[in-house]
Amino acid sequence: MRWEFMKNNTLMSLITTLMSIVLFAGCTTSEQKVTGVPDSTQIEPGATFNGFVQLVGRTFESLTVNGAAHLQRVMVHNGAMANGNLEGDFLEVHGMLSVNGACQLEDSVVKGLLKVNGALEAKRSVFGDINISTSKMALRDSSVQSIIVKAPSNSMDNEPQVLYLNNTTVTGSITFESGKGRVVASNKTDLKGKVVGGVVEFK
Repeated sequence: MRWEFMKNNTLMSLITTLMSIVLFAGCTTSEQKVTGVPDSTQIEPGATFNGFVQLVGRTFESLTVNGAAHLQRVMVHNGAMANGNLEGDFLEVHGMLSVNGACQLEDSVVKGLLKVNGALEAKRSVFGDINISTSKMALRDSSVQSIIVKAPSNSMDNEPQVLYLNNTTVTGSITFESGKGRVVASNKTDLKGKVVGGVVEFK
């Protein structure tokens, strides 16, 4: 009788332990879904944020940030705009991305026009066309259709406009509207189109 009681007790204890493990695993999965992986089937409508914002694992129809932004694993189905410095990791924009400030991207895709009024630095990223107003640009392990570098708005600004390309492919042309540009190409960079208004330096 005592043995039977102990056996039943042990069985109940085992069942309770297994139920606790299942419940704990369910809670963990729920928490990860709230904080993490973007779900492209859950598209948020057009959103506007004012001030610094950090977004992780979200999908928007369109997005505007009036301030600095850090976007990680964010997808935007239409256009996106940042009126401030932008940092993007695993960012995907299907329309145009406009940045009024410095832009730093890694492991990102911009299928439409990337328009930057400030410095640009990108690694392991894929772009359509880039239209940029700056003297500081660097692309590494990336690919781009074409690049237009706007002339400085200040006619007295004689700072050279230099585009650094490291292991990057440009399928179209690179145009410096100022006529004073320089492309520094290194590490198997492939320039398939013409360079207009500038010179190329291979390293």
